Amino acid sequence: MIRRLAVATLVAASSVTTGAMPSVGGDGRIRPDTAVARRQGTAGARQESVQELYRRAYTAFEARKYQDAIKLYDRILAIRPGDSYSLFFKANALVFTGRKAEAAACVKQAIDAGFSDLARLTVEPGMLALRGEPAFDAILRDFDAVVNEDRAPALENIKRVLAEPRFHRFLPQMLPRYRSREVTGDTLVLLESGDRPLERTAIVSLLHQNADDRATRARIASRLGSSSAEIREAAAEYFVWHGITDDRAVLAGAAAKEQDPFVLAAERGALDLIAARTGWEAMTNPPAAEQRFPPGTSCREAMTRLRANPTRDVLRQVAELYRTAWDAEPKLRYSGMRVDGEALEQHRDQFNMTAAVFGFLKRPPGGNASRDEDVPVASTFVAPIRDYFDPGRKSFGGYTGKSGPFRGSFHAGEDVGWNRDDGTVVAIADGIVRRVDYIYSWGFIVIVEHRLPRQEGAYCSLYAHLAPSISVGQGQVVRKGQRIAALGRTATWENGGYPAHLHFGIHRGPYLQSKSSGAPIWSEDPDRPSEMPVRPDSLWITGYVSPERWAEGKQGWVNPQEFIRARLAGQ
Repeated sequence: MIRRLAVATLVAASSVTTGAMPSVGGDGRIRPDTAVARRQGTAGARQESVQELYRRAYTAFEARKYQDAIKLYDRILAIRPGDSYSLFFKANALVFTGRKAEAAACVKQAIDAGFSDLARLTVEPGMLALRGEPAFDAILRDFDAVVNEDRAPALENIKRVLAEPRFHRFLPQMLPRYRSREVTGDTLVLLESGDRPLERTAIVSLLHQNADDRATRARIASRLGSSSAEIREAAAEYFVWHGITDDRAVLAGAAAKEQDPFVLAAERGALDLIAARTGWEAMTNPPAAEQRFPPGTSCREAMTRLRANPTRDVLRQVAELYRTAWDAEPKLRYSGMRVDGEALEQHRDQFNMTAAVFGFLKRPPGGNASRDEDVPVASTFVAPIRDYFDPGRKSFGGYTGKSGPFRGSFHAGEDVGWNRDDGTVVAIADGIVRRVDYIYSWGFIVIVEHRLPRQEGAYCSLYAHLAPSISVGQGQVVRKGQRIAALGRTATWENGGYPAHLHFGIHRGPYLQSKSSGAPIWSEDPDRPSEMPVRPDSLWITGYVSPERWAEGKQGWVNPQEFIRARLAGQ
Protein backbone atom coordinates (compact mmCIF):
# COMPACT_ATOMS: atom_id res chain seq x y z
CA MET A 1 0.00 0.00 0.00
CA ILE A 2 1.16 3.53 -0.76
CA ARG A 3 0.62 6.15 1.91
CA ARG A 4 -1.47 9.22 1.29
CA LEU A 5 1.19 11.76 0.83
CA ALA A 6 0.16 15.38 0.54
CA VAL A 7 -1.14 18.10 2.81
CA ALA A 8 -4.70 19.06 1.97
CA THR A 9 -3.84 22.56 0.82
CA LEU A 10 -6.79 23.82 -1.14
CA VAL A 11 -6.59 27.61 -0.96
CA ALA A 12 -5.21 28.95 -4.25
CA ALA A 13 -3.57 32.34 -3.82
CA SER A 14 -3.20 34.65 -6.78
CA SER A 15 0.33 34.82 -8.10
CA VAL A 16 0.23 38.57 -7.69
CA THR A 17 0.31 38.16 -3.91
CA THR A 18 3.38 37.21 -1.95
CA GLY A 19 3.79 34.33 0.40
CA ALA A 20 3.02 30.74 1.17
CA MET A 21 -0.38 29.22 1.69
CA PRO A 22 -2.60 28.53 4.66
CA SER A 23 -3.79 24.92 4.54
CA VAL A 24 -7.26 23.49 4.37
CA GLY A 25 -8.17 20.21 5.97
CA GLY A 26 -9.77 17.29 4.23
CA ASP A 27 -13.07 18.45 5.74
CA GLY A 28 -12.82 21.57 3.57
CA ARG A 29 -12.24 23.94 6.47
CA ILE A 30 -9.53 26.56 6.25
CA ARG A 31 -6.71 25.68 8.63
CA PRO A 32 -4.03 28.38 8.90
CA ASP A 33 -1.76 26.20 10.98
CA THR A 34 1.09 25.40 8.60
CA ALA A 35 2.68 27.74 6.07
CA VAL A 36 1.42 31.30 6.20
CA ALA A 37 1.59 34.26 3.87
CA ARG A 38 4.69 36.34 4.29
CA ARG A 39 5.74 39.74 3.06
CA GLN A 40 9.07 40.56 1.52
CA GLY A 41 11.63 41.57 4.13
CA THR A 42 9.85 39.96 7.09
CA ALA A 43 12.42 38.77 9.61
CA GLY A 44 12.49 35.12 10.65
CA ALA A 45 11.73 35.94 14.29
CA ARG A 46 8.67 37.97 13.30
CA GLN A 47 7.54 35.23 10.94
CA GLU A 48 7.60 32.72 13.80
CA SER A 49 5.51 34.95 16.01
CA VAL A 50 2.95 35.50 13.25
CA GLN A 51 2.77 31.78 12.60
CA GLU A 52 2.09 31.19 16.28
CA LEU A 53 -0.67 33.81 16.15
CA TYR A 54 -2.22 31.96 13.21
CA ARG A 55 -2.15 28.70 15.13
CA ARG A 56 -3.67 30.24 18.20
CA ALA A 57 -6.38 31.96 16.15
CA TYR A 58 -7.27 28.69 14.46
CA THR A 59 -7.43 26.87 17.78
CA ALA A 60 -9.69 29.58 19.19
CA PHE A 61 -11.96 29.39 16.14
CA GLU A 62 -12.23 25.60 16.39
CA ALA A 63 -13.13 25.97 20.08
CA ARG A 64 -15.81 28.50 19.06
CA LYS A 65 -14.03 31.24 20.96
CA TYR A 66 -14.73 33.66 18.15
CA GLN A 67 -13.92 36.85 20.03
CA ASP A 68 -10.49 35.47 20.91
CA ALA A 69 -9.93 34.51 17.28
CA ILE A 70 -10.88 38.00 16.10
CA LYS A 71 -8.43 39.59 18.53
CA LEU A 72 -5.64 37.31 17.32
CA TYR A 73 -6.33 38.11 13.66
CA ASP A 74 -6.29 41.79 14.55
CA ARG A 75 -2.84 41.29 16.05
CA ILE A 76 -1.66 39.68 12.81
CA LEU A 77 -3.15 42.55 10.81
CA ALA A 78 -1.30 45.02 13.02
CA ILE A 79 1.94 43.34 11.92
CA ARG A 80 0.80 42.77 8.33
CA PRO A 81 -1.75 45.41 7.35
CA GLY A 82 -3.93 44.17 4.54
CA ASP A 83 -3.06 40.48 4.94
CA SER A 84 -5.80 38.97 2.79
CA TYR A 85 -5.96 35.60 4.55
CA SER A 86 -6.27 37.11 8.01
CA LEU A 87 -9.06 39.36 6.76
CA PHE A 88 -10.95 36.40 5.33
CA PHE A 89 -10.47 34.28 8.47
CA LYS A 90 -11.52 37.21 10.62
CA ALA A 91 -14.68 37.62 8.52
CA ASN A 92 -15.62 33.99 9.21
CA ALA A 93 -15.25 34.59 12.94
CA LEU A 94 -17.20 37.85 12.82
CA VAL A 95 -20.20 36.08 11.34
CA PHE A 96 -20.56 33.85 14.39
CA THR A 97 -20.55 36.83 16.74
CA GLY A 98 -23.55 38.28 14.92
CA ARG A 99 -21.57 41.09 13.27
CA LYS A 100 -22.62 40.22 9.72
CA ALA A 101 -22.35 43.69 8.20
CA GLU A 102 -18.81 44.00 9.56
CA ALA A 103 -18.02 40.50 8.26
CA ALA A 104 -19.21 41.42 4.76
CA ALA A 105 -17.01 44.52 4.82
CA CYS A 106 -14.09 42.36 5.92
CA VAL A 107 -14.66 39.97 2.99
CA LYS A 108 -14.58 42.95 0.62
CA GLN A 109 -11.29 44.09 2.21
CA ALA A 110 -9.85 40.59 1.80
CA ILE A 111 -10.71 40.50 -1.91
CA ASP A 112 -9.36 44.01 -2.45
CA ALA A 113 -6.15 42.91 -0.69
CA GLY A 114 -5.68 39.91 -3.00
CA PHE A 115 -7.69 37.01 -1.58
CA SER A 116 -8.35 34.92 -4.67
CA ASP A 117 -9.96 31.60 -3.68
CA LEU A 118 -13.44 33.00 -4.22
CA ALA A 119 -15.02 29.55 -4.45
CA ARG A 120 -14.68 29.60 -0.65
CA LEU A 121 -17.38 32.26 -0.58
CA THR A 122 -19.87 29.51 -1.44
CA VAL A 123 -18.61 26.66 0.78
CA GLU A 124 -17.21 28.02 4.04
CA PRO A 125 -19.73 27.73 6.92
CA GLY A 126 -19.21 31.36 7.88
CA MET A 127 -19.82 32.50 4.32
CA LEU A 128 -22.93 30.34 4.00
CA ALA A 129 -24.27 31.95 7.16
CA LEU A 130 -23.56 35.34 5.62
CA ARG A 131 -25.98 34.76 2.74
CA GLY A 132 -28.75 37.34 2.81
CA GLU A 133 -26.52 40.14 4.02
CA PRO A 134 -26.96 42.76 1.26
CA ALA A 135 -23.29 43.75 1.07
CA PHE A 136 -22.17 40.11 0.87
CA ASP A 137 -24.77 39.17 -1.75
CA ALA A 138 -23.56 42.15 -3.78
CA ILE A 139 -20.02 40.71 -3.69
CA LEU A 140 -21.32 37.36 -4.95
CA ARG A 141 -23.14 39.08 -7.82
CA ASP A 142 -20.18 41.27 -8.66
CA PHE A 143 -17.75 38.34 -8.82
CA ASP A 144 -20.13 35.65 -10.08
CA ALA A 145 -18.01 34.86 -13.15
CA VAL A 146 -14.90 34.38 -11.01
CA VAL A 147 -16.76 32.39 -8.34
CA ASN A 148 -18.37 30.10 -10.91
CA GLU A 149 -15.10 29.64 -12.80
CA ASP A 150 -13.20 28.89 -9.61
CA ARG A 151 -15.71 26.17 -8.75
CA ALA A 152 -15.75 24.47 -12.16
CA PRO A 153 -14.04 25.46 -15.44
CA ALA A 154 -16.44 26.55 -18.17
CA LEU A 155 -15.71 28.45 -21.36
CA GLU A 156 -18.48 31.02 -20.82
CA ASN A 157 -17.03 31.90 -17.41
CA ILE A 158 -13.38 32.15 -18.41
CA LYS A 159 -14.35 34.27 -21.41
CA ARG A 160 -16.03 36.74 -19.05
CA VAL A 161 -13.00 36.74 -16.76
CA LEU A 162 -10.72 37.39 -19.74
CA ALA A 163 -12.97 40.19 -20.97
CA GLU A 164 -12.87 42.18 -17.72
CA PRO A 165 -9.44 43.55 -16.73
CA ARG A 166 -10.51 43.84 -13.08
CA PHE A 167 -10.75 40.03 -13.01
CA HIS A 168 -7.35 39.42 -14.58
CA ARG A 169 -5.58 38.96 -11.26
CA PHE A 170 -7.54 35.71 -10.87
CA LEU A 171 -6.30 34.28 -14.18
CA PRO A 172 -3.00 32.70 -13.00
CA GLN A 173 -4.87 29.98 -11.10
CA MET A 174 -7.56 29.49 -13.75
CA LEU A 175 -6.40 29.98 -17.33
CA PRO A 176 -3.66 27.29 -17.45
CA ARG A 177 -6.36 24.62 -16.98
CA TYR A 178 -7.85 25.52 -20.37
CA ARG A 179 -6.97 23.69 -23.57
CA SER A 180 -9.57 25.21 -25.88
CA ARG A 181 -8.37 27.26 -28.83
CA GLU A 182 -11.42 29.48 -28.26
CA VAL A 183 -9.46 31.40 -25.63
CA THR A 184 -6.13 31.50 -27.50
CA GLY A 185 -6.79 34.92 -29.07
CA ASP A 186 -7.40 36.52 -25.66
CA THR A 187 -4.39 34.65 -24.25
CA LEU A 188 -2.15 36.13 -26.94
CA VAL A 189 -3.40 39.58 -25.95
CA LEU A 190 -2.33 38.84 -22.36
CA LEU A 191 1.10 37.87 -23.67
CA GLU A 192 1.59 41.48 -24.80
CA SER A 193 0.01 43.04 -21.69
CA GLY A 194 3.28 44.19 -20.13
CA ASP A 195 2.16 42.67 -16.82
CA ARG A 196 4.73 40.02 -15.91
CA PRO A 197 2.48 37.67 -13.91
CA LEU A 198 -0.06 37.77 -16.74
CA GLU A 199 2.68 37.36 -19.36
CA ARG A 200 3.91 34.26 -17.57
CA THR A 201 0.35 32.95 -17.25
CA ALA A 202 -0.16 33.51 -20.98
CA ILE A 203 2.94 31.48 -21.89
CA VAL A 204 1.92 28.56 -19.67
CA SER A 205 -1.65 28.73 -20.97
CA LEU A 206 -0.55 28.78 -24.62
CA LEU A 207 1.51 25.70 -23.83
CA HIS A 208 -1.60 23.83 -22.71
CA GLN A 209 -3.79 25.27 -25.47
CA ASN A 210 -1.29 23.62 -27.85
CA ALA A 211 -0.79 26.91 -29.64
CA ASP A 212 2.19 25.76 -31.67
CA ASP A 213 1.82 27.70 -34.92
CA ARG A 214 4.87 29.46 -36.32
CA ALA A 215 3.81 32.96 -35.23
CA THR A 216 3.12 31.92 -31.61
CA ARG A 217 6.37 29.98 -31.50
CA ALA A 218 8.28 33.08 -32.58
CA ARG A 219 6.55 35.27 -30.00
CA ILE A 220 7.40 32.88 -27.19
CA ALA A 221 10.94 32.36 -28.49
CA SER A 222 11.46 36.10 -28.16
CA ARG A 223 10.74 35.71 -24.43
CA LEU A 224 13.92 33.67 -24.07
CA GLY A 225 15.61 37.07 -24.09
CA SER A 226 13.33 38.65 -21.47
CA SER A 227 14.88 40.52 -18.55
CA SER A 228 12.70 38.39 -16.24
CA ALA A 229 14.11 34.98 -15.36
CA GLU A 230 10.60 33.67 -14.60
CA ILE A 231 9.43 34.66 -18.10
CA ARG A 232 12.48 33.03 -19.70
CA GLU A 233 11.87 29.89 -17.66
CA ALA A 234 8.22 29.70 -18.73
CA ALA A 235 9.23 30.18 -22.37
CA ALA A 236 11.75 27.34 -22.09
CA GLU A 237 9.07 25.10 -20.53
CA TYR A 238 6.84 25.86 -23.52
CA PHE A 239 9.53 24.36 -25.76
CA VAL A 240 9.83 21.33 -23.47
CA TRP A 241 6.35 20.51 -24.75
CA HIS A 242 6.30 22.00 -28.23
CA GLY A 243 9.92 22.30 -29.33
CA ILE A 244 10.83 20.99 -32.78
CA THR A 245 14.09 20.80 -34.71
CA ASP A 246 13.59 24.33 -36.04
CA ASP A 247 13.70 25.64 -32.46
CA ARG A 248 17.05 24.12 -31.58
CA ALA A 249 19.14 27.04 -32.80
CA VAL A 250 17.31 29.69 -30.77
CA LEU A 251 17.27 27.48 -27.67
CA ALA A 252 20.97 26.64 -28.00
CA GLY A 253 21.81 30.33 -28.48
CA ALA A 254 19.80 31.30 -25.42
CA ALA A 255 21.37 28.53 -23.35
CA ALA A 256 24.87 29.65 -24.32
CA LYS A 257 24.20 33.07 -22.75
CA GLU A 258 21.95 32.04 -19.86
CA GLN A 259 23.17 32.71 -16.31
CA ASP A 260 20.08 31.65 -14.37
CA PRO A 261 20.38 27.95 -13.41
CA PHE A 262 16.67 27.17 -13.60
CA VAL A 263 16.19 28.78 -17.00
CA LEU A 264 19.29 26.96 -18.24
CA ALA A 265 17.95 23.65 -16.90
CA ALA A 266 14.66 24.17 -18.74
CA GLU A 267 16.41 25.15 -21.99
CA ARG A 268 18.68 22.11 -21.84
CA GLY A 269 15.69 19.93 -20.97
CA ALA A 270 13.88 21.22 -24.04
CA LEU A 271 16.91 20.53 -26.24
CA ASP A 272 17.21 16.97 -24.90
CA LEU A 273 13.54 16.24 -25.51
CA ILE A 274 13.64 17.71 -29.02
CA ALA A 275 16.56 15.40 -29.82
CA ALA A 276 14.50 12.44 -28.58
CA ARG A 277 11.46 13.31 -30.73
CA THR A 278 12.65 11.87 -34.01
CA GLY A 279 10.22 12.62 -36.79
CA TRP A 280 7.94 14.46 -34.38
CA GLU A 281 7.65 17.59 -36.54
CA ALA A 282 5.16 15.81 -38.77
CA MET A 283 2.66 15.89 -35.93
CA THR A 284 2.50 19.68 -35.95
CA ASN A 285 0.36 19.34 -39.08
CA PRO A 286 -3.11 17.89 -38.38
CA PRO A 287 -4.17 14.78 -40.31
CA ALA A 288 -6.61 14.99 -43.17
CA ALA A 289 -10.26 15.03 -42.10
CA GLU A 290 -10.88 11.51 -43.39
CA GLN A 291 -7.99 10.18 -41.28
CA ARG A 292 -9.05 11.63 -37.94
CA PHE A 293 -10.51 9.57 -35.13
CA PRO A 294 -14.32 9.78 -35.07
CA PRO A 295 -15.94 12.14 -32.52
CA GLY A 296 -16.17 10.63 -29.06
CA THR A 297 -13.06 8.47 -29.40
CA SER A 298 -11.61 7.95 -25.92
CA CYS A 299 -7.96 8.27 -24.96
CA ARG A 300 -7.88 4.54 -24.34
CA GLU A 301 -9.28 3.70 -27.77
CA ALA A 302 -6.75 5.99 -29.40
CA MET A 303 -3.84 4.44 -27.51
CA THR A 304 -5.07 0.92 -28.30
CA ARG A 305 -4.99 1.77 -32.00
CA LEU A 306 -1.55 3.32 -31.66
CA ARG A 307 -0.13 0.23 -29.95
CA ALA A 308 -1.64 -1.97 -32.64
CA ASN A 309 -0.33 0.23 -35.45
CA PRO A 310 2.50 2.49 -34.20
CA THR A 311 2.93 4.52 -37.38
CA ARG A 312 3.47 8.23 -37.84
CA ASP A 313 0.02 8.64 -39.36
CA VAL A 314 -1.72 7.08 -36.35
CA LEU A 315 0.44 9.09 -33.96
CA ARG A 316 -0.63 12.24 -35.83
CA GLN A 317 -4.26 11.24 -35.29
CA VAL A 318 -3.56 10.72 -31.59
CA ALA A 319 -1.94 14.15 -31.40
CA GLU A 320 -4.96 15.78 -33.05
CA LEU A 321 -7.31 14.05 -30.60
CA TYR A 322 -5.12 15.26 -27.73
CA ARG A 323 -5.48 18.84 -28.98
CA THR A 324 -9.26 18.71 -29.36
CA ALA A 325 -10.62 16.10 -26.92
CA TRP A 326 -11.57 18.45 -24.06
CA ASP A 327 -11.89 22.17 -23.43
CA ALA A 328 -10.38 22.26 -19.94
CA GLU A 329 -9.05 20.06 -17.18
CA PRO A 330 -11.84 19.46 -14.66
CA LYS A 331 -11.11 21.08 -11.34
CA LEU A 332 -9.97 18.59 -8.72
CA ARG A 333 -9.74 19.35 -5.02
CA TYR A 334 -8.12 16.67 -2.93
CA SER A 335 -9.89 16.34 0.39
CA GLY A 336 -8.92 12.95 1.73
CA MET A 337 -11.39 11.06 -0.43
CA ARG A 338 -10.94 7.45 -1.33
CA VAL A 339 -9.41 6.71 -4.69
CA ASP A 340 -11.93 6.77 -7.53
CA GLY A 341 -11.03 3.81 -9.72
CA GLU A 342 -12.70 5.22 -12.82
CA ALA A 343 -10.92 8.56 -12.38
CA LEU A 344 -7.59 6.76 -12.02
CA GLU A 345 -8.21 4.92 -15.27
CA GLN A 346 -8.98 8.20 -17.02
CA HIS A 347 -5.83 9.79 -15.62
CA ARG A 348 -3.75 6.84 -16.73
CA ASP A 349 -5.17 6.99 -20.23
CA GLN A 350 -4.66 10.75 -20.43
CA PHE A 351 -1.06 10.47 -19.29
CA ASN A 352 -0.30 7.71 -21.76
CA MET A 353 -1.65 9.87 -24.57
CA THR A 354 0.36 12.89 -23.35
CA ALA A 355 3.54 10.81 -23.10
CA ALA A 356 3.03 9.39 -26.59
CA VAL A 357 2.39 12.80 -28.17
CA PHE A 358 5.25 14.70 -26.50
CA GLY A 359 7.77 11.94 -25.86
CA PHE A 360 7.80 12.25 -22.07
CA LEU A 361 9.43 9.45 -20.08
CA LYS A 362 11.37 8.29 -23.11
CA ARG A 363 14.70 8.43 -21.38
CA PRO A 364 16.87 11.21 -22.86
CA PRO A 365 20.66 10.93 -23.07
CA GLY A 366 22.32 10.76 -19.67
CA GLY A 367 23.31 7.17 -19.04
CA ASN A 368 22.04 4.80 -16.42
CA ALA A 369 23.34 2.95 -13.39
CA SER A 370 22.82 -0.78 -13.27
CA ARG A 371 24.81 -1.12 -10.03
CA ASP A 372 24.77 0.98 -6.88
CA GLU A 373 28.49 1.65 -7.26
CA ASP A 374 27.74 3.30 -10.61
CA VAL A 375 25.87 6.10 -8.81
CA PRO A 376 27.97 9.28 -8.90
CA VAL A 377 29.06 10.90 -5.66
CA ALA A 378 26.96 13.94 -4.72
CA SER A 379 29.61 16.34 -3.47
CA THR A 380 27.60 19.60 -3.63
CA PHE A 381 23.91 20.49 -3.79
CA VAL A 382 21.58 23.16 -5.20
CA ALA A 383 18.00 24.21 -4.51
CA PRO A 384 15.24 22.24 -6.28
CA ILE A 385 13.26 25.29 -7.41
CA ARG A 386 13.58 29.05 -7.84
CA ASP A 387 13.42 31.23 -4.69
CA TYR A 388 13.68 28.16 -2.50
CA PHE A 389 15.40 29.42 0.63
CA ASP A 390 13.27 31.21 3.21
CA PRO A 391 14.22 31.24 6.91
CA GLY A 392 10.62 32.03 7.81
CA ARG A 393 9.17 28.95 6.12
CA LYS A 394 8.30 26.29 8.68
CA SER A 395 6.37 23.73 6.66
CA PHE A 396 8.89 20.98 7.47
CA GLY A 397 7.76 19.50 10.74
CA GLY A 398 4.54 21.51 10.73
CA TYR A 399 1.74 20.04 12.83
CA THR A 400 -1.48 19.38 10.92
CA GLY A 401 -3.93 20.12 13.71
CA LYS A 402 -6.86 18.04 14.85
CA SER A 403 -8.96 17.89 11.68
CA GLY A 404 -8.55 16.75 8.09
CA PRO A 405 -7.26 13.50 6.57
CA PHE A 406 -3.74 14.03 7.95
CA ARG A 407 -4.86 15.15 11.40
CA GLY A 408 -2.55 14.63 14.32
CA SER A 409 0.64 14.23 12.28
CA PHE A 410 3.79 16.12 11.29
CA HIS A 411 4.68 17.23 7.77
CA ALA A 412 7.73 15.31 6.56
CA GLY A 413 8.73 17.71 3.79
CA GLU A 414 8.45 21.28 2.60
CA ASP A 415 5.73 22.84 0.47
CA VAL A 416 7.31 25.48 -1.77
CA GLY A 417 6.87 27.22 -5.13
CA TRP A 418 3.22 28.10 -4.66
CA ASN A 419 1.21 29.20 -7.73
CA ARG A 420 3.97 28.56 -10.28
CA ASP A 421 2.21 26.21 -12.69
CA ASP A 422 4.86 24.50 -14.83
CA GLY A 423 7.75 25.99 -12.86
CA THR A 424 11.03 24.17 -13.47
CA VAL A 425 12.18 21.55 -10.92
CA VAL A 426 15.80 20.35 -10.89
CA ALA A 427 17.78 17.57 -9.23
CA ILE A 428 19.45 18.90 -6.08
CA ALA A 429 22.61 16.84 -6.66
CA ASP A 430 24.15 14.07 -8.77
CA GLY A 431 22.34 10.78 -8.30
CA ILE A 432 20.22 8.07 -9.81
CA VAL A 433 16.48 8.23 -10.44
CA ARG A 434 14.96 5.44 -8.38
CA ARG A 435 11.28 6.09 -8.96
CA VAL A 436 9.01 7.90 -11.42
CA ASP A 437 5.39 7.39 -10.54
CA TYR A 438 1.84 8.71 -10.30
CA ILE A 439 -0.05 8.63 -7.02
CA TYR A 440 -3.58 9.99 -6.87
CA SER A 441 -3.07 12.22 -3.84
CA TRP A 442 0.40 13.41 -4.90
CA GLY A 443 0.19 13.53 -8.66
CA PHE A 444 3.46 12.75 -10.41
CA ILE A 445 6.50 12.09 -8.23
CA VAL A 446 10.23 11.58 -8.80
CA ILE A 447 12.65 10.13 -6.26
CA VAL A 448 16.43 10.47 -6.70
CA GLU A 449 19.00 8.59 -4.62
CA HIS A 450 22.28 10.37 -3.81
CA ARG A 451 25.55 8.85 -2.61
CA LEU A 452 27.38 11.32 -0.40
CA PRO A 453 31.18 11.42 -0.02
CA ARG A 454 33.17 9.75 2.72
CA GLN A 455 31.05 8.00 5.34
CA GLU A 456 27.88 10.11 5.03
CA GLY A 457 26.02 7.34 3.24
CA ALA A 458 22.99 7.65 0.99
CA TYR A 459 20.07 10.08 0.99
CA CYS A 460 16.99 10.33 -1.21
CA SER A 461 15.34 13.50 -2.50
CA LEU A 462 11.61 13.36 -3.20
CA TYR A 463 9.75 15.72 -5.56
CA ALA A 464 5.93 15.59 -5.72
CA HIS A 465 2.96 17.41 -7.31
CA LEU A 466 4.72 17.37 -10.68
CA ALA A 467 3.40 17.84 -14.21
CA PRO A 468 3.48 15.02 -16.80
CA SER A 469 6.45 16.70 -18.54
CA ILE A 470 8.98 14.49 -16.78
CA SER A 471 12.46 14.54 -18.32
CA VAL A 472 13.97 11.51 -16.62
CA GLY A 473 13.39 7.79 -16.35
CA GLN A 474 14.04 5.22 -13.66
CA GLY A 475 17.64 4.07 -13.53
CA GLN A 476 18.91 7.24 -15.21
CA VAL A 477 21.91 9.09 -13.81
CA VAL A 478 21.09 12.76 -13.25
CA ARG A 479 23.40 15.65 -12.54
CA LYS A 480 23.10 18.52 -10.10
CA GLY A 481 20.83 21.22 -11.50
CA GLN A 482 19.45 19.04 -14.30
CA ARG A 483 15.77 19.48 -15.12
CA ILE A 484 13.75 16.51 -13.92
CA ALA A 485 10.20 17.88 -14.22
CA ALA A 486 7.95 20.90 -13.69
CA LEU A 487 5.17 21.75 -11.27
CA GLY A 488 1.70 20.45 -12.05
CA ARG A 489 -1.16 22.83 -12.79
CA THR A 490 -3.37 24.15 -10.00
CA ALA A 491 -6.23 21.89 -8.89
CA THR A 492 -5.81 19.27 -11.61
CA TRP A 493 -5.33 15.51 -11.58
CA GLU A 494 -1.67 15.86 -12.56
CA ASN A 495 -0.65 17.34 -9.19
CA GLY A 496 -3.12 15.52 -6.97
CA GLY A 497 -5.70 18.30 -6.86
CA TYR A 498 -3.74 20.99 -5.03
CA PRO A 499 -2.68 24.53 -5.83
CA ALA A 500 0.51 24.37 -7.87
CA HIS A 501 3.48 23.76 -5.58
CA LEU A 502 6.33 21.37 -4.89
CA HIS A 503 6.32 18.96 -1.97
CA PHE A 504 10.03 18.40 -1.41
CA GLY A 505 11.61 16.08 1.10
CA ILE A 506 15.00 14.57 1.93
CA HIS A 507 15.22 11.17 3.61
CA ARG A 508 18.24 9.48 5.13
CA GLY A 509 19.23 6.15 3.58
CA PRO A 510 19.03 4.44 0.16
CA TYR A 511 15.81 4.08 -1.79
CA LEU A 512 15.25 0.43 -0.90
CA GLN A 513 15.07 0.11 2.85
CA SER A 514 12.72 -1.79 5.10
CA LYS A 515 12.09 0.62 7.96
CA SER A 516 8.97 2.76 8.01
CA SER A 517 8.96 6.52 8.44
CA GLY A 518 5.85 6.48 10.57
CA ALA A 519 2.31 5.16 10.76
CA PRO A 520 0.24 6.45 7.85
CA ILE A 521 -2.98 8.33 8.44
CA TRP A 522 -4.53 6.88 5.27
CA SER A 523 -3.38 4.45 2.62
CA GLU A 524 -4.29 3.71 -0.98
CA ASP A 525 -3.61 1.16 -3.64
CA PRO A 526 -0.54 1.80 -5.85
CA ASP A 527 -2.43 2.50 -9.08
CA ARG A 528 -0.06 3.73 -11.74
CA PRO A 529 -0.24 4.71 -15.39
CA SER A 530 0.22 1.45 -17.24
CA GLU A 531 3.25 2.54 -19.23
CA MET A 532 5.24 3.93 -16.32
CA PRO A 533 8.07 1.78 -14.96
CA VAL A 534 7.70 0.54 -11.41
CA ARG A 535 9.96 -0.63 -8.60
CA PRO A 536 9.15 -2.15 -5.23
CA ASP A 537 7.71 0.38 -2.84
CA SER A 538 9.83 1.58 0.07
CA LEU A 539 8.10 1.91 3.39
CA TRP A 540 9.65 5.27 4.17
CA ILE A 541 7.75 7.12 1.43
CA THR A 542 5.15 9.29 3.11
CA GLY A 543 4.17 12.93 3.45
CA TYR A 544 3.32 12.74 7.13
CA VAL A 545 4.73 11.14 10.25
CA SER A 546 2.88 10.15 13.41
CA PRO A 547 3.59 12.22 16.56
CA GLU A 548 5.19 9.22 18.23
CA ARG A 549 7.68 8.60 15.44
CA TRP A 550 8.36 12.32 15.05
CA ALA A 551 9.11 12.66 18.74
CA GLU A 552 11.51 9.72 18.56
CA GLY A 553 13.46 11.52 15.83
CA LYS A 554 14.15 8.22 14.06
CA GLN A 555 11.81 8.55 11.08
CA GLY A 556 14.66 9.49 8.73
CA TRP A 557 13.39 12.79 7.34
CA VAL A 558 15.76 15.73 7.61
CA ASN A 559 15.21 19.49 7.37
CA PRO A 560 15.66 20.16 3.64
CA GLN A 561 16.72 23.80 3.92
CA GLU A 562 19.36 23.03 6.54
CA PHE A 563 20.60 19.97 4.64
CA ILE A 564 21.07 21.81 1.34
CA ARG A 565 22.49 24.98 2.88
CA ALA A 566 25.24 22.94 4.51
CA ARG A 567 26.16 21.47 1.10
CA LEU A 568 25.55 24.33 -1.32
CA ALA A 569 27.59 24.40 -4.50
CA GLY A 570 30.40 26.95 -4.28
CA GLN A 571 30.76 26.77 -0.50
